[in-house]
Amino acid sequence: MTHEPEISGAVGFLTIPALLRDLLLRKATGQLLAYQGEVIKKIFFKSGFVMYATSNLPTDSLGDVLLARGMITRDQYEESSSQVAVTGRKQGTLLVQFGALTPKDLFRGLIAQLREIVLSLFSWDTGNWRFVEGLPSQEELVSLRLHPAGLIFEGVARIAADQRWAGDRELQRQDLHPATSPPFLIQELDAPDAARRLLALVEQQRSPAEMARLSGLEDREVTALLYALKLLGLVEAGPQPAAPTAAAAQETTLGDGEVLQLREKVLSLAGQLDSLSHYQILGLTPGANMETIKRSYISRAKEYHPDRFFHAQFDDLQESVNSIFMRINEAYTTLSQPTARAEYDRATLISNSPEARVKEPPEDSHLAQEQFTKGLALLNSGDVWSAIQALRWAVNLVPQSPRYHTWLGVALMRTKKRLHEAEEHCKTAIALDYNNALYYVHLGQVYKTGHLFEKAKKQFETALRLDPKHPGALKEIAELGALPTEKGFIDRLLRK
Repeated sequence: MTHEPEISGAVGFLTIPALLRDLLLRKATGQLLAYQGEVIKKIFFKSGFVMYATSNLPTDSLGDVLLARGMITRDQYEESSSQVAVTGRKQGTLLVQFGALTPKDLFRGLIAQLREIVLSLFSWDTGNWRFVEGLPSQEELVSLRLHPAGLIFEGVARIAADQRWAGDRELQRQDLHPATSPPFLIQELDAPDAARRLLALVEQQRSPAEMARLSGLEDREVTALLYALKLLGLVEAGPQPAAPTAAAAQETTLGDGEVLQLREKVLSLAGQLDSLSHYQILGLTPGANMETIKRSYISRAKEYHPDRFFHAQFDDLQESVNSIFMRINEAYTTLSQPTARAEYDRATLISNSPEARVKEPPEDSHLAQEQFTKGLALLNSGDVWSAIQALRWAVNLVPQSPRYHTWLGVALMRTKKRLHEAEEHCKTAIALDYNNALYYVHLGQVYKTGHLFEKAKKQFETALRLDPKHPGALKEIAELGALPTEKGFIDRLLRK
């Protein structure tokens, strides 16, 4: 039996994070209004995401936020404020025109303002709230699109010192466990590392006291982040069947049969990674539906999460475990997206099989290398079209070479007219060698060329997880910064 969602109520301790969660799950579009005395704050939602926020509190104004963060000087603040009164123009627009801010700085300032308006509500324990369906057209001028989960994690961390956390007995129980059917995966959320670490410790059935000791967090910080994990449906509280804890199993000596069995399992799987398809790595058949894919991913990710292997007995397995976990995530990322899955089925499943590798003739390899070298030289000289022909020849001769695929993708990208084909070859390179950071950089550059900045950022971040000092990934992240994802976004920021 369903019920209509609440549209108004009183603000109390932890009311705001619960509202953010509810609006996210509902994929709500509208305005959340919060009142406390004369103060009125509005948060605008679209499909459950936070798009914009306003406040009549002077300290929440854009100029005050920029000044507090050291992004502008006092003189710039006062000059722009006086011009706002005279011209009626937006302060951000004036600051850009004065040269005090770049358009990118303005975007970052608006993000900071939005976060401050929303996060300040977490400390409210009095007042009222009301949700109004729909968005007035004038309020859709700027769309910043923040994930509520990230705001929830940050907001509860800010109020972790509040004495009222001590009264939440449920979060201090020792029978917390991962949710059996979570509405989200932790990888899909803007979750801090501390929250990810706590979720791994919950999987190990650690007590809150152990979580604090192992994570280096204060008790109240642990409680606050556990609350956020529980609120977002990633953690549940309830009795579990009696069984030895994961911690007890891992703290046994190497002679323990269970530990030896786990070591053998990891080493065996790591040795097969090159020959397994995305379906096989998740224990699936090619016809698996989305629910089965998600369920298998959750099970495999828990089984081979690196945090399960941080004890001394497994020090020599770290590289193998990380490779397995990365491959599990790559398989899920591909198979959970219909377009990517279709491309993988068509372009990589057959070519990545052991049989295809065996059929590679030595003479073809030699000729392919010649064409590859020629293609790179042509690409460096600026002759893109000739480079494409040479690199395509190399790919056709040796379709199992990730290097040939990725550089063909780069060449196709530089035409700026064949981005879909470029994406396909870059993805094929990753499928053939998922541990090479450069291949993720190239795929990110394809997305960046196509103005898909969020997708580009994810690829650059993956590259940095593989190689934290990769110069290409570092350069791209620095250049990408907080670029807006919508066409004409900066123009709308500066619009009067």
